[in-house]
Amino acid sequence: MTDSQNISIKNISIESNEEDEEDSTEEKETFEDSFNYSFIKYQIKSSIKIILMLLLFSYKILYPVYHIENIEDNIENIFPKNYNKSNEKHYAKKYFNLCQNGTLFGKQRYKRNLNPKFTVIVPVYNREDCITRVLRSIQNQSYKNIEIIFVDDKSQDDSVKLIEKYQRKDKRIRLIKHQKNQGTLITRNDGALHARGEYITFVDPDDLLYEGILKKLAGATEMYDADVIRFDAFYRTSSFVEKYDYGDYFKRDQVITQPQIFRQSFYEINGSLFQHNLFLWGKIIRRKLFLELIDNLTDHYKKQHWTLYEDNAMDFIVLKYAKTYAFIKANGYIYCYSEESSYTNRNEEYKANRTVKDVFLLAEICFDYTNDNEYEKQMAMFQLKRFIFEYKSSLSKVTKGFEYYYRTLNKFDKCKSILQRHKKYIEEIREILQNAEKNVKQ
Repeated sequence: MTDSQNISIKNISIESNEEDEEDSTEEKETFEDSFNYSFIKYQIKSSIKIILMLLLFSYKILYPVYHIENIEDNIENIFPKNYNKSNEKHYAKKYFNLCQNGTLFGKQRYKRNLNPKFTVIVPVYNREDCITRVLRSIQNQSYKNIEIIFVDDKSQDDSVKLIEKYQRKDKRIRLIKHQKNQGTLITRNDGALHARGEYITFVDPDDLLYEGILKKLAGATEMYDADVIRFDAFYRTSSFVEKYDYGDYFKRDQVITQPQIFRQSFYEINGSLFQHNLFLWGKIIRRKLFLELIDNLTDHYKKQHWTLYEDNAMDFIVLKYAKTYAFIKANGYIYCYSEESSYTNRNEEYKANRTVKDVFLLAEICFDYTNDNEYEKQMAMFQLKRFIFEYKSSLSKVTKGFEYYYRTLNKFDKCKSILQRHKKYIEEIREILQNAEKNVKQ
């Protein structure tokens, strides 16, 4: 082999070795890049997992989940979308039993809201036996943009402890505690004064809100924008459940205005005007309107220890001064009547004095907050007529407050808008009270 050939082979060999080294260097660099990319990708995935875990942990703290144990029935199976009216009582009874027994489907999430649209106000006095049931019916509403205000009127049982227990689980619950017993009127009004919602609704502690009603009302407020929106209710006793019959004098699913609101809230039978369902429950009321009505009350009414018919009085004023009113076709409330209460267990003298005083207050407030015409004064006169038809025995057992009763009767007697044929009831009431006063002095 010649020298030139050897040189040529060496050159080829050297060039080949240089190319191999360059290839190995490129492979090494590619491997290192790939390793670095995988490591960075792994770090990113790990970081994302950590962030997600932190977010989940934060969510569970900021947005707690409320559970009701013994989930046996799904709420959608309890109330089918289409069912006959003949079955309404059955569904209302079943719903009551499920709330009572704690078996109602109730897993739900909610968000904190500083200005909820609805405020549900529950006045409480010695009702630890009912608090869980009424709260369950409120919490299981599909509409969550609410706050729940319990106003305790100095209960002597464990009502406050029970409410505080639920308050720790549900941040929507607020508790107002009275330092002394002040009666239902002040208790309800305190709840309204502390409310933040655009609308308020009252639920008695032994009653229930019907499933899904708040969601329907939310839609109704957008549709009607009324001061008051009323809905259907059931009447429940220990032996039966029936639906309230409001008659055909109320036009459904449309807005009415004054003076039709006030006039259509009453109906006439045999020449006598009767009130119909004067209760604060079974409706939502614009908070701004209700606060104005409270503010316009005189101290004579505002500061009364008023327990019976105080909701009749406030609803009467609402009907008188609301500018717009709507009545929707929706089952929304179950009124639960019970013979057992702290009032019915009192002695006869206490019940007589309390009943007469509160009904007189109702008659007087209706007199003071109506116009001086025959139609409207009959609304107030009807309250006095109730004494003869319903509370004649209570009148005869009164032992105090005679001066106030006579003063109120004189106010009615001097009113020119009170018909002469109705003034006989005033004289009959005065005569019974005079006999009762004589018995006290003896």
